[in-house]
Amino acid sequence: MSLLVTGSILTAQENIAVTTKVKAEAMVRRATAQTYDQNLAIGTPIQDRDWIRTGENGFGVLVFLDDKSQLKIQSGSEVEILGSADRQAAAISKQLMMQNGKVKAEIASQGERRFSIITPTSVASVKGTVFWMIVDPVEGDRIFVRDGQVLLVNSGSGDSVLVGEDETGSSTPDGQVGTSSTGTIRGTVQEYAAGQALRMTDVNRVSGTLPAGLTGAGPLTVSLTDLTAVEDGAPSPGEQVEVTGQVLSDGEFQASVIGPAGENNLLEIEFENPDGERKTLEVEY
Repeated sequence: MSLLVTGSILTAQENIAVTTKVKAEAMVRRATAQTYDQNLAIGTPIQDRDWIRTGENGFGVLVFLDDKSQLKIQSGSEVEILGSADRQAAAISKQLMMQNGKVKAEIASQGERRFSIITPTSVASVKGTVFWMIVDPVEGDRIFVRDGQVLLVNSGSGDSVLVGEDETGSSTPDGQVGTSSTGTIRGTVQEYAAGQALRMTDVNRVSGTLPAGLTGAGPLTVSLTDLTAVEDGAPSPGEQVEVTGQVLSDGEFQASVIGPAGENNLLEIEFENPDGERKTLEVEY
C-alpha cells in the first residue's frame, strides 16, 4: 500500500507523524481547532499539538516520520501528540499527553532524547522500548513493558520505579508506585467475551516466568477485566493472539493486554517537498 504526503518531514508546524491504520470511530482535532471535526483516516498527517480521540470500537495507528516509532491508540482513548523538530539531528522530540485510555508504544532508540507519556497521575519516559500504557482517571496508571525499560514517576509524590522487561508498573492517584512480574503467552482463540473471559487452545509461552500448567493443547481460560486492553478489536475464534498478563494468588491467569500474533503489513509513504523532491519511508504495522 502506498501514500503520498506533501510537505517536509522536519519542518516546524508541519507533519511529524502519519496514520497507517484506522478502525471505526476515530477523530482528530487540530491544534488550532476547538472541536473534533475531522475523521481520522489512513494517511492523515499529524502535527504538533494535534489531538486524537477514539470511540468505543475505534482504533488508530500513527508513525513518526523520523524513525518509524509507532503509537497504537486503542478504543476509548484521548491523546495529544507533541513533537518538535531538531533539524541538526534530523529527529523529532516526541511526547504524548494522555487523559484516559490505552496506548501501545513501539519506540525506536531516541539517542540522547527521551520519549515521554504524561498523564494526570504520572510521567513515563523511555529512550527506546515496547510497552503498553493504560490510563484511568480513578485507578491511576498501569504500564506493561515487553522490551527495554520505562521510568515511571508519580507526579504527586515524586516517587519513581524502573519497569523492566516482562514487568508491570503501577502509579496511583494517592502517590503509590510499584512493580510486579508479567508473562506473555500465545495461542488460538476458542471463545471470547469482552470483560469476562478468553478461552485459548494450543497455548505456548512467549516470555516471562509462567507455571507449566498454563501451556498445552487443552483449553485455557484467561480472566479479563474492564481495563484489559485489546489491540485491533475483539479477537475471533480461530485467530492467533498473544496475551500479556499476571498469575494471581489463586493460580488464575489474568490478561492485561491482548494483541494479534499475525504477520505485519508494509506501508510505503512517499513525501514530496515544495521543490518536487521525493523520499520514500517504508513502515511495518
